[in-house]
Amino acid sequence: GRRTIPTLFQLCVDFVVANFQYVESLGDVDNDVRVAVSKELVARNQLDAKAFNALVEPDMETLEVIDCAGIPQDVMAETLSKLAGLRNLLLTHAGRCFGPKSVDCLLSTKAPLCCLSISGAYLLQDADAAKIIEANATTLQSLAFDTCPLLGNKFVQAMHDSRNLLELSLQDLT
Repeated sequence: GRRTIPTLFQLCVDFVVANFQYVESLGDVDNDVRVAVSKELVARNQLDAKAFNALVEPDMETLEVIDCAGIPQDVMAETLSKLAGLRNLLLTHAGRCFGPKSVDCLLSTKAPLCCLSISGAYLLQDADAAKIIEANATTLQSLAFDTCPLLGNKFVQAMHDSRNLLELSLQDLT
């Protein structure tokens, strides 16, 4: 088969990830760079609490993690409590990291969420999901929940009362 030559961007991502134990912070980089680094960390099974903390900056507007399986809820909660300017929260395989404690910390910041996408959050309670939607009723435009089995009537009512939703995606909620 033909070998493809990696892009300079991919070479840089590979270098950063190969040496990630020495990275304290990514600094002021675009979300696409953070996502590329986190994807590579996941591929190498290295996205743990320490790596997650290096990916996060207090003033970031978007937190997108493609696989949260290695992140404990205490670490996610502490991170969310620091992100007062958060506008987009996208967590895949949220599992144990996005439960009541994480929700409370997210709500305590009063971050004006525009986009919320959560998948695989088996600890996310119906009432907690409703609280997030209610707290962001004026700003939330995009909402996606996938494989969050505890969502129910309170969540549905909060969605119904939210007036600014432009996008809605619900999958595997039973």
